[in-house]
Amino acid sequence: MDYHLAPHLGRLTAEGRDMQRYMMSALGMMAFTGHVLAAEPQYMTIKMEMDVARPAAAVWARVGGYCDIKRWLDTDCVIKSGDGGIGTLFG
Repeated sequence: MDYHLAPHLGRLTAEGRDMQRYMMSALGMMAFTGHVLAAEPQYMTIKMEMDVARPAAAVWARVGGYCDIKRWLDTDCVIKSGDGGIGTLFG
């Protein structure tokens, strides 16, 4: 492959200038069309609820606390800060 620099002159050859123009044009087009090609993210809300004909205490005894999800999904749930109430951070 030929180098596009003329080493004894320290500047681009005609072929090198053509390649430089081509690359700059291509980069310019990509810069202006890049944001157009990116799709806008689509968000969806799924509301799930169920009426349970049991007292709340019975339901919570069955469901358990927030970190009891580790029993259901066989995963870790560690309280990072707080006491398990509102504002508690889990990890």
